[in-house]
Amino acid sequence: MRAMLLFIAFIFTGLVDAQLTLTVLSEKDRTPITSANIQAINSGKGWVSDDKGNFSINQSSLVEYLLITHVSFEDKIVKLSSIDGPIYLKERSRFLKDIEVSGSRDRQWKKDLKKFNRELFGRSSIIKKVEIINPWVIDFQHVSGGLVATADSLIRIENQYTGYQINFALESFSNKGSISTYNGKAFFKELDGDYKSNREKTFEGSLRHFLFSVQNNISRKEGFRVFECVFDKQTNSFLTKKAIKTKNLGERENDKWTLYFDGYIKVIYLKELDINSFGGDAVSNESGQVSYLKCNSPILIDELGNAKNAGLQDFGYWANVERMTHWLPHDYLPDRLSSIDH
Repeated sequence: MRAMLLFIAFIFTGLVDAQLTLTVLSEKDRTPITSANIQAINSGKGWVSDDKGNFSINQSSLVEYLLITHVSFEDKIVKLSSIDGPIYLKERSRFLKDIEVSGSRDRQWKKDLKKFNRELFGRSSIIKKVEIINPWVIDFQHVSGGLVATADSLIRIENQYTGYQINFALESFSNKGSISTYNGKAFFKELDGDYKSNREKTFEGSLRHFLFSVQNNISRKEGFRVFECVFDKQTNSFLTKKAIKTKNLGERENDKWTLYFDGYIKVIYLKELDINSFGGDAVSNESGQVSYLKCNSPILIDELGNAKNAGLQDFGYWANVERMTHWLPHDYLPDRLSSIDH
Protein backbone atom coordinates (compact mmCIF):
# COMPACT_ATOMS: atom_id res chain seq x y z
CA MET A 1 0.00 0.00 0.00
CA ARG A 2 1.34 3.42 -0.92
CA ALA A 3 1.19 5.67 2.11
CA MET A 4 1.12 9.36 1.29
CA LEU A 5 2.39 11.60 4.05
CA LEU A 6 1.44 15.26 4.13
CA PHE A 7 2.34 18.01 6.56
CA ILE A 8 0.21 21.12 6.42
CA ALA A 9 0.71 23.52 9.28
CA PHE A 10 -1.13 26.79 9.81
CA ILE A 11 -0.69 28.83 12.97
CA PHE A 12 -3.14 31.33 14.47
CA THR A 13 -2.48 34.05 17.00
CA GLY A 14 -5.13 35.25 19.43
CA LEU A 15 -5.75 38.98 19.51
CA VAL A 16 -7.72 41.28 21.78
CA ASP A 17 -11.28 42.20 20.86
CA ALA A 18 -11.00 45.59 19.11
CA GLN A 19 -11.43 47.25 15.73
CA LEU A 20 -8.20 47.91 13.89
CA THR A 21 -8.14 50.34 10.95
CA LEU A 22 -5.30 49.90 8.46
CA THR A 23 -4.27 51.93 5.43
CA VAL A 24 -2.91 50.79 2.05
CA LEU A 25 -0.68 53.28 0.23
CA SER A 26 1.42 53.37 -2.91
CA GLU A 27 5.10 52.99 -2.06
CA LYS A 28 6.03 55.34 -4.91
CA ASP A 29 4.05 58.46 -4.01
CA ARG A 30 2.34 57.58 -0.69
CA THR A 31 -1.15 58.03 -2.21
CA PRO A 32 -4.10 55.92 -1.02
CA ILE A 33 -4.86 52.71 -2.94
CA THR A 34 -8.59 52.35 -3.52
CA SER A 35 -10.28 48.96 -4.03
CA ALA A 36 -7.35 46.87 -2.83
CA ASN A 37 -8.53 43.36 -1.91
CA ILE A 38 -7.52 42.09 1.52
CA GLN A 39 -7.81 38.42 2.49
CA ALA A 40 -7.16 36.74 5.84
CA ILE A 41 -5.11 33.55 5.94
CA ASN A 42 -7.16 30.31 5.82
CA SER A 43 -10.38 32.29 6.05
CA GLY A 44 -13.39 33.26 4.01
CA LYS A 45 -13.10 36.78 5.43
CA GLY A 46 -12.21 39.61 3.09
CA TRP A 47 -12.14 43.41 2.92
CA VAL A 48 -11.79 46.15 0.29
CA SER A 49 -9.96 49.41 0.92
CA ASP A 50 -11.99 52.63 0.60
CA ASP A 51 -11.14 55.86 -1.26
CA LYS A 52 -8.69 56.75 1.52
CA GLY A 53 -7.00 53.35 1.35
CA ASN A 54 -8.52 52.32 4.69
CA PHE A 55 -10.11 49.07 5.85
CA SER A 56 -11.07 47.86 9.33
CA ILE A 57 -10.90 44.38 10.84
CA ASN A 58 -11.91 42.92 14.15
CA GLN A 59 -8.80 41.76 15.98
CA SER A 60 -10.78 39.08 17.80
CA SER A 61 -11.10 37.22 14.47
CA LEU A 62 -7.72 35.57 15.23
CA VAL A 63 -6.12 36.75 11.99
CA GLU A 64 -2.36 36.36 11.76
CA TYR A 65 -1.51 37.05 8.11
CA LEU A 66 -3.17 39.27 5.50
CA LEU A 67 -2.81 39.15 1.72
CA ILE A 68 -3.23 42.48 -0.09
CA THR A 69 -3.77 42.41 -3.86
CA HIS A 70 -4.53 45.01 -6.53
CA VAL A 71 -4.36 44.78 -10.30
CA SER A 72 -1.87 47.68 -10.49
CA PHE A 73 0.37 46.66 -7.59
CA GLU A 74 2.43 43.67 -6.52
CA ASP A 75 0.86 41.20 -4.10
CA LYS A 76 1.95 41.52 -0.50
CA ILE A 77 1.60 39.27 2.55
CA VAL A 78 1.90 40.98 5.93
CA LYS A 79 1.88 39.69 9.49
CA LEU A 80 -0.79 41.58 11.40
CA SER A 81 1.17 41.81 14.64
CA SER A 82 4.12 43.39 12.77
CA ILE A 83 2.15 46.27 11.21
CA ASP A 84 3.06 49.59 12.84
CA GLY A 85 1.87 52.01 10.17
CA PRO A 86 0.57 52.13 6.58
CA ILE A 87 0.96 49.11 4.32
CA TYR A 88 2.93 50.08 1.20
CA LEU A 89 2.53 48.32 -2.14
CA LYS A 90 4.95 48.41 -5.06
CA GLU A 91 3.65 49.21 -8.52
CA ARG A 92 3.59 46.28 -10.92
CA SER A 93 6.16 46.23 -13.66
CA ARG A 94 4.80 46.31 -17.17
CA PHE A 95 6.94 43.31 -17.99
CA LEU A 96 5.85 40.53 -15.69
CA LYS A 97 6.72 36.89 -15.70
CA ASP A 98 2.96 36.37 -15.24
CA ILE A 99 2.43 37.06 -18.96
CA GLU A 100 4.81 34.33 -20.05
CA VAL A 101 3.13 31.89 -22.42
CA SER A 102 3.14 28.48 -20.79
CA GLY A 103 3.63 26.84 -24.19
CA SER A 104 7.19 28.17 -24.23
CA ARG A 105 8.17 25.90 -21.37
CA ASP A 106 10.12 22.75 -22.20
CA ARG A 107 8.82 19.19 -22.08
CA GLN A 108 10.48 18.39 -18.77
CA TRP A 109 8.82 21.36 -17.06
CA LYS A 110 5.42 20.25 -18.36
CA LYS A 111 6.06 16.71 -17.13
CA ASP A 112 7.07 18.06 -13.71
CA LEU A 113 3.96 20.25 -13.62
CA LYS A 114 1.73 17.21 -14.15
CA LYS A 115 3.37 15.45 -11.20
CA PHE A 116 3.09 18.60 -9.08
CA ASN A 117 -0.64 18.78 -9.86
CA ARG A 118 -1.14 15.11 -8.96
CA GLU A 119 0.66 15.48 -5.65
CA LEU A 120 -1.07 18.74 -4.75
CA PHE A 121 -4.60 17.78 -5.80
CA GLY A 122 -4.76 14.04 -5.08
CA ARG A 123 -7.20 11.61 -6.68
CA SER A 124 -10.52 13.22 -5.84
CA SER A 125 -13.43 12.88 -8.26
CA ILE A 126 -13.64 16.69 -8.42
CA ILE A 127 -10.06 17.15 -9.62
CA LYS A 128 -11.23 18.13 -13.12
CA LYS A 129 -12.82 21.24 -11.63
CA VAL A 130 -9.58 22.40 -10.00
CA GLU A 131 -6.94 24.27 -11.97
CA ILE A 132 -3.78 26.30 -11.44
CA ILE A 133 -4.49 29.39 -13.54
CA ASN A 134 -0.90 30.76 -13.51
CA PRO A 135 1.32 27.65 -13.63
CA TRP A 136 4.22 29.57 -15.20
CA VAL A 137 5.18 31.03 -11.78
CA ILE A 138 6.33 27.54 -10.67
CA ASP A 139 9.89 26.26 -11.18
CA PHE A 140 11.16 22.71 -10.64
CA GLN A 141 14.45 21.11 -9.71
CA HIS A 142 15.47 17.47 -9.49
CA VAL A 143 17.42 16.95 -6.28
CA SER A 144 18.71 13.60 -4.97
CA GLY A 145 16.24 11.65 -7.06
CA GLY A 146 13.27 13.78 -5.98
CA LEU A 147 11.30 16.74 -7.28
CA VAL A 148 11.46 20.15 -5.60
CA ALA A 149 9.13 23.01 -6.56
CA THR A 150 9.39 26.74 -5.86
CA ALA A 151 7.23 29.69 -6.92
CA ASP A 152 8.31 33.31 -7.30
CA SER A 153 4.79 34.61 -6.65
CA LEU A 154 1.39 33.40 -5.47
CA ILE A 155 0.03 30.25 -7.09
CA ARG A 156 -3.57 30.97 -8.04
CA ILE A 157 -5.75 27.87 -7.81
CA GLU A 158 -9.36 27.97 -8.94
CA ASN A 159 -11.75 25.37 -7.53
CA GLN A 160 -14.97 25.46 -9.52
CA TYR A 161 -16.49 22.79 -7.27
CA THR A 162 -16.16 24.50 -3.89
CA GLY A 163 -16.31 28.01 -5.33
CA TYR A 164 -13.00 29.36 -4.08
CA GLN A 165 -9.90 30.82 -5.63
CA ILE A 166 -6.99 29.87 -3.39
CA ASN A 167 -4.05 32.24 -3.50
CA PHE A 168 -1.30 29.95 -2.27
CA ALA A 169 2.09 31.22 -1.12
CA LEU A 170 4.20 28.09 -1.58
CA GLU A 171 6.93 27.81 1.04
CA SER A 172 8.16 24.30 0.25
CA PHE A 173 7.31 21.31 -1.91
CA SER A 174 9.17 18.05 -2.35
CA ASN A 175 8.29 14.67 -3.78
CA LYS A 176 10.32 11.47 -3.69
CA GLY A 177 8.67 8.21 -4.60
CA SER A 178 5.34 7.96 -2.78
CA ILE A 179 6.18 10.66 -0.21
CA SER A 180 5.23 14.29 -0.76
CA THR A 181 5.43 17.21 1.64
CA TYR A 182 4.33 20.79 1.08
CA ASN A 183 3.78 23.88 3.17
CA GLY A 184 2.43 27.32 2.50
CA LYS A 185 -0.06 30.04 3.30
CA ALA A 186 -3.55 29.81 1.78
CA PHE A 187 -5.85 32.78 1.19
CA PHE A 188 -9.41 32.04 0.03
CA LYS A 189 -11.48 34.27 -2.22
CA GLU A 190 -15.09 33.35 -2.99
CA LEU A 191 -16.10 32.89 -6.62
CA ASP A 192 -19.47 34.11 -7.85
CA GLY A 193 -22.21 31.49 -7.69
CA ASP A 194 -24.06 29.17 -5.31
CA TYR A 195 -21.65 26.56 -3.93
CA LYS A 196 -23.31 25.89 -0.58
CA SER A 197 -24.22 22.26 -1.31
CA ASN A 198 -20.79 21.44 -2.75
CA ARG A 199 -19.02 22.96 0.25
CA GLU A 200 -21.12 20.89 2.63
CA LYS A 201 -20.32 17.70 0.67
CA THR A 202 -16.63 18.59 0.69
CA PHE A 203 -16.60 19.08 4.47
CA GLU A 204 -18.42 15.80 5.18
CA GLY A 205 -15.97 13.05 6.08
CA SER A 206 -12.94 15.37 6.01
CA LEU A 207 -10.18 15.36 8.64
CA ARG A 208 -11.53 18.60 10.09
CA HIS A 209 -15.03 17.11 10.24
CA PHE A 210 -13.58 14.21 12.22
CA LEU A 211 -11.60 16.41 14.64
CA PHE A 212 -14.58 18.72 15.16
CA SER A 213 -16.83 15.72 15.82
CA VAL A 214 -14.42 14.10 18.28
CA GLN A 215 -13.97 17.33 20.18
CA ASN A 216 -17.74 17.78 20.50
CA ASN A 217 -18.46 14.10 21.32
CA ILE A 218 -20.60 13.54 18.21
CA SER A 219 -18.23 11.42 16.10
CA ARG A 220 -20.41 8.31 16.13
CA LYS A 221 -23.51 10.32 15.28
CA GLU A 222 -21.62 11.98 12.44
CA GLY A 223 -20.72 8.58 10.97
CA PHE A 224 -17.15 7.97 12.14
CA ARG A 225 -15.80 4.71 13.59
CA VAL A 226 -12.30 4.53 15.10
CA PHE A 227 -9.99 1.54 15.58
CA GLU A 228 -6.58 0.96 17.06
CA CYS A 229 -4.16 -0.36 14.45
CA VAL A 230 -0.49 -1.03 13.74
CA PHE A 231 1.65 -0.67 10.65
CA ASP A 232 3.18 -3.94 9.47
CA LYS A 233 6.47 -3.23 7.72
CA GLN A 234 6.65 -6.72 6.23
CA THR A 235 3.36 -6.39 4.37
CA ASN A 236 3.59 -2.58 4.08
CA SER A 237 0.01 -2.27 5.34
CA PHE A 238 -2.05 -1.38 8.39
CA LEU A 239 -3.48 -4.13 10.59
CA THR A 240 -6.64 -3.34 12.56
CA LYS A 241 -6.67 -4.45 16.21
CA LYS A 242 -9.81 -3.26 18.01
CA ALA A 243 -12.44 -0.54 18.20
CA ILE A 244 -11.70 2.39 20.52
CA LYS A 245 -13.73 5.23 22.02
CA THR A 246 -12.94 8.67 20.66
CA LYS A 247 -13.12 10.24 24.14
CA ASN A 248 -9.73 8.60 24.74
CA LEU A 249 -8.10 10.48 21.87
CA GLY A 250 -7.67 13.80 23.64
CA GLU A 251 -8.33 15.92 26.68
CA ARG A 252 -9.81 19.32 27.45
CA GLU A 253 -8.27 21.81 29.84
CA ASN A 254 -9.25 25.47 30.30
CA ASP A 255 -11.41 25.47 27.14
CA LYS A 256 -8.53 24.07 25.07
CA TRP A 257 -8.68 20.62 23.50
CA THR A 258 -5.54 18.63 22.77
CA LEU A 259 -5.40 15.56 20.54
CA TYR A 260 -2.95 12.83 21.45
CA PHE A 261 -2.75 9.06 21.16
CA ASP A 262 -0.05 6.41 20.85
CA GLY A 263 0.67 4.62 17.58
CA TYR A 264 -1.85 4.65 14.75
CA ILE A 265 -5.62 4.86 14.56
CA LYS A 266 -7.90 3.86 11.71
CA VAL A 267 -10.85 6.14 10.95
CA ILE A 268 -13.80 4.95 8.87
CA TYR A 269 -16.41 7.41 7.61
CA LEU A 270 -19.49 5.30 6.96
CA LYS A 271 -21.55 7.80 4.99
CA GLU A 272 -19.36 7.70 1.86
CA LEU A 273 -17.73 4.81 0.03
CA ASP A 274 -13.98 4.58 -0.31
CA ILE A 275 -13.56 4.01 -4.03
CA ASN A 276 -9.83 3.50 -3.57
CA SER A 277 -10.20 0.66 -1.02
CA PHE A 278 -7.69 1.84 1.57
CA GLY A 279 -7.35 -0.88 4.18
CA GLY A 280 -10.62 -2.79 4.41
CA ASP A 281 -10.46 -5.81 6.74
CA ALA A 282 -12.56 -8.23 8.75
CA VAL A 283 -11.79 -6.68 12.14
CA SER A 284 -13.50 -3.34 11.47
CA ASN A 285 -16.25 -5.13 9.51
CA GLU A 286 -17.61 -1.83 8.24
CA SER A 287 -17.20 -0.15 4.87
CA GLY A 288 -16.63 3.49 4.08
CA GLN A 289 -13.84 5.98 3.53
CA VAL A 290 -10.74 4.70 5.33
CA SER A 291 -7.97 6.93 6.66
CA TYR A 292 -5.21 6.53 9.22
CA LEU A 293 -3.67 8.98 11.67
CA LYS A 294 -0.46 9.09 13.65
CA CYS A 295 0.11 11.68 16.37
CA ASN A 296 3.81 12.49 16.82
CA SER A 297 3.18 15.03 19.56
CA PRO A 298 0.19 16.61 21.35
CA ILE A 299 -1.83 18.63 18.81
CA LEU A 300 -3.84 21.65 19.94
CA ILE A 301 -7.16 21.66 18.05
CA ASP A 302 -9.19 24.86 17.86
CA GLU A 303 -12.98 24.96 18.34
CA LEU A 304 -13.60 24.56 14.60
CA GLY A 305 -11.49 21.42 14.30
CA ASN A 306 -8.30 22.97 12.91
CA ALA A 307 -4.90 21.66 13.99
CA LYS A 308 -2.93 24.63 15.37
CA ASN A 309 0.50 23.03 15.36
CA ALA A 310 2.34 20.39 13.32
CA GLY A 311 2.82 16.74 14.21
CA LEU A 312 -0.30 15.01 12.85
CA GLN A 313 0.29 12.61 9.95
CA ASP A 314 -2.51 11.29 7.76
CA PHE A 315 -2.53 8.32 5.42
CA GLY A 316 -5.06 6.60 3.20
CA TYR A 317 -8.12 8.45 1.94
CA TRP A 318 -7.44 11.85 3.49
CA ALA A 319 -3.83 11.91 2.33
CA ASN A 320 -4.18 10.30 -1.09
CA VAL A 321 -7.57 11.46 -2.33
CA GLU A 322 -8.65 14.74 -0.80
CA ARG A 323 -5.61 17.00 -0.41
CA MET A 324 -5.94 20.55 -1.75
CA THR A 325 -9.04 19.80 -3.84
CA HIS A 326 -10.94 19.56 -0.53
CA TRP A 327 -9.45 22.58 1.22
CA LEU A 328 -12.00 24.93 2.76
CA PRO A 329 -11.47 28.09 4.83
CA HIS A 330 -10.64 27.24 8.43
CA ASP A 331 -13.63 29.25 9.64
CA TYR A 332 -16.11 27.32 7.46
CA LEU A 333 -18.71 25.04 9.06
CA PRO A 334 -21.92 23.62 7.52
CA ASP A 335 -25.05 25.30 8.88
CA ARG A 336 -26.14 22.19 10.79
CA LEU A 337 -22.90 22.22 12.81
CA SER A 338 -22.59 25.98 13.27
CA SER A 339 -25.27 25.95 15.95
CA ILE A 340 -23.28 23.58 18.20
CA ASP A 341 -22.06 25.35 21.33
CA HIS A 342 -18.31 25.00 20.94
